[in-house]
Amino acid sequence: MANGDSPWLALKLSVDVGYDLVSEHPEIEGYYRAGMSHRQIAGVIQRNGGFGRKITADSVREHAVQYALTGNDRGDAGKVYLGLMDREEYDEISAQHRRKSGERSSTLCKNEEKGIFNLTEEEIKKGIEKSCMSRGQVPWKKHEKEEAFSLREDGFTARSIAERLNRKYHDGGEVRNKHAVNGMFGRERRR
Repeated sequence: MANGDSPWLALKLSVDVGYDLVSEHPEIEGYYRAGMSHRQIAGVIQRNGGFGRKITADSVREHAVQYALTGNDRGDAGKVYLGLMDREEYDEISAQHRRKSGERSSTLCKNEEKGIFNLTEEEIKKGIEKSCMSRGQVPWKKHEKEEAFSLREDGFTARSIAERLNRKYHDGGEVRNKHAVNGMFGRERRR
């Protein structure tokens, strides 16, 4: 059976292999507690010939490790069995793994001056503007925001502010509406 033929077959195979791993490789629990990921644990087992079946999909091996750790409580996906850890403890360790992974990634980006960490404030603003435009939105310009605040101070409603801004800055097109104006006010207030 090819592992990638059907998601359902892949799930069932992961559950079945996980069941076998519980008895054949109880050391999986120790690996996970020590900070290894499902992928790393699956790699160790694969290198030691521990899967006992020809499994070509990495995702099936990784999910099998997860099932070995947590067990399977869904009878429709195969055997129902207890894993090497109880679910609560697994979830706690899993959250620790995600935190550590996020910390490593952000440290790596900072050290290598990649990602948002290497951008100036101006570059970030340009990126946000480009993102808005790619979604078909029209970013707010500084002078447009200033005028909106001025109109609000003069007692204009969000709807009338939107109409005025559309006439003045957007050739009468319906770019701004009362929701966009109120949203901008809220975002600016939170800054």
